[in-house]
Amino acid sequence: MTELVSAGYNFIGILDRLQHLNYWEKTDLMSIENQLYAELNQSPDNIIGLTALLRSQMMQGNVAKSKALAHKIWSIGGEIPQIVEYAYLDSLLDLGLLDMAMVLLKPRLLDVSTLGIFAPAAVKFAIMTGNLALIERLSAAPETSYIGSLSEFIGVYKKLKYGEHFKNIQKIILENCKNKMSGFEYHIYFDRGITDLEAVVYISGNEADCRNMLAETEKKINGYFLSAGARRLNNYCLRIRNIAEHTAKIK
Repeated sequence: MTELVSAGYNFIGILDRLQHLNYWEKTDLMSIENQLYAELNQSPDNIIGLTALLRSQMMQGNVAKSKALAHKIWSIGGEIPQIVEYAYLDSLLDLGLLDMAMVLLKPRLLDVSTLGIFAPAAVKFAIMTGNLALIERLSAAPETSYIGSLSEFIGVYKKLKYGEHFKNIQKIILENCKNKMSGFEYHIYFDRGITDLEAVVYISGNEADCRNMLAETEKKINGYFLSAGARRLNNYCLRIRNIAEHTAKIK
């Protein structure tokens, strides 16, 4: 039992180091991963260790292996510290595994005022699924009150009855990027006359891959609006970048 506890502490330390590492710091990443594999040789099914390995694989853009690890962790199950559960949940979102993420989030969304450290993941989930109603609910929670700044953005979509359009945009993005997707972030801008929301999808691919995937996704979004007979709004934009451009999760 003492060895298991010690391994858990070691793995949490490794996971923390990964969370503070920029994705382009390859030398440090490889050094941490070597230590991680050495620890996993002693505890191959340790969920905390596997969660750290999941993060390191995603940081390298190894999408297929990351998804396999995500499912392996899911099948093992068991109690883990909240900070590790959050890292796992955030990894599910980065990989576009929204159904699995929803299972973990659903009981916590019953009372958004008690989300605690899971609040950022809940906001990320709401944006990735295009759930304007959930974004509104979260804006009332203490830990996520900062997204109240999206009220103008939400108001425009509600006034124009564009809620379903926003949700469908997210579906198109996820469907088109899911096979290479290794990260998702968003940014809110207020200095452009209106409140803008920018989604950033990180993929395993070079600059040309990013350009091509962006062009293909934009074409499908524009085609969707054309078929729906609706005008595409200009307060939401998509960026697709190489995973190596991703900054540290915790700065």
